[in-house]
Amino acid sequence: MSLELKVMLSLHNLGVVKEEVAKTPDQLANTLNMNFDDVKRALETLSSESYVGKIPHENSHAYFLTGKGIVTVCSMFT
Repeated sequence: MSLELKVMLSLHNLGVVKEEVAKTPDQLANTLNMNFDDVKRALETLSSESYVGKIPHENSHAYFLTGKGIVTVCSMFT
C-alpha cells in the first residue's frame, strides 16, 4: 500500500473528514507513529489531487479527508 493510501485510510479511520476536525501533519505523524516529512509530503500530494483539503492553521496548515478521498477509501473495501 502506498504512503498516500495509508494516510488517507488513517484519516478516514480517525474520522478526520471535515474542516472542524482537521489535523496538522505533526499531529498526524505523532498519532500514526510515522515520519513527519513523509506524512507532510503525502498530504501535499493528496491535497494537490483533491483527496484531502487543507485549511490555514497557525503558521502551517491542517488537513482533512474530502468527499473524493472518502469515496476512494471506501472503494478499497468493495
